[in-house]
Amino acid sequence: MKHLKTYKLWESSKSNENQLYRDLVDILYIDIFDEFGIVAMSDESFDDDTPTPENKFWCYSLSYKPGDNTYNNTSNFEEIGGEEINSIIIYNISEDEKSDLQNILLNDVKERVKSLLNKELVIGDEPISLFEGGQRYDYILKLKDLPEKNN
Repeated sequence: MKHLKTYKLWESSKSNENQLYRDLVDILYIDIFDEFGIVAMSDESFDDDTPTPENKFWCYSLSYKPGDNTYNNTSNFEEIGGEEINSIIIYNISEDEKSDLQNILLNDVKERVKSLLNKELVIGDEPISLFEGGQRYDYILKLKDLPEKNN
C-alpha cells in the first residue's frame, strides 16, 4: 500500500507539472504565438524521408523513449496521456524576429510565468542553418522551481 500511495503522489505531481505547461501555452498565445504567426504542430516531421519543416510552429516535448530511441512531440494536450512534458519547443524563428521574440520572452513572459505559475521560465535557443532564407532559431522553454529565498 505504501508504494501505491507514493506512485499516486508522483503521478499527481507529473499531472500538475503538465498542467503548468498547458498554462504556459496559454500565456504564449497571448504574448507571442499570435503576434509571430506561430501555429500548433500539425503534420510536421523531422524524418529523413520528408523535407525539414520551415514554418513556425510549437509543440510539447515529451519524455525520451529509450525503447524506440525517439522523442515524442505533440501540440495536442489530450494526446499526452500519462507522459511527462519536458519543455515547449518553438521552431523556425527567423533572424529578423529573434531579438523581438527574445525581448518579449525575457521581459513579459518570464514575469507572467513567475507571477501566474509560480515557476521560473528557462529559455534556450538553438541556431539552425539549414534554410536558404538565412539563419533560423529554435527555442526551448522549460519550467523550473523558483529558487528558495534564504531568510
